[in-house]
Amino acid sequence: MGGRTLCLQTLDAMLAEEGNQKALREALQKEFSTDPIKFMRQFVLALMPRDVKLQADVMTRILKVIEVGPDDAKRLFAADDKAEAGV
Repeated sequence: MGGRTLCLQTLDAMLAEEGNQKALREALQKEFSTDPIKFMRQFVLALMPRDVKLQADVMTRILKVIEVGPDDAKRLFAADDKAEAGV
C-alpha cells in the first residue's frame, strides 16, 4: 500500500472521530458565514466532480443572486459580461 493511500486512511480515521467532526463543522460554518462565495469555491467546488466544475460559473452566479439579490446581481453580471467581452 502506498504512502498517499495510508495518509488518506489516517485522515479518514481522524475525521471520523466525533470530537473532530464537531470541531470541523464549527470551523467550516465560520468560514461559510464570513464569505459564502469564497467557501463554495474553496471547499465545495474542490470536492465536486470535474464535469460539475465546468459549470462553476453558473453556480457562482446562483450564489451571487442569493448573496446580493436578483436586481443587484443583474447589474453585476452585466458588468462582468461586458468586461469579458472587452467592451
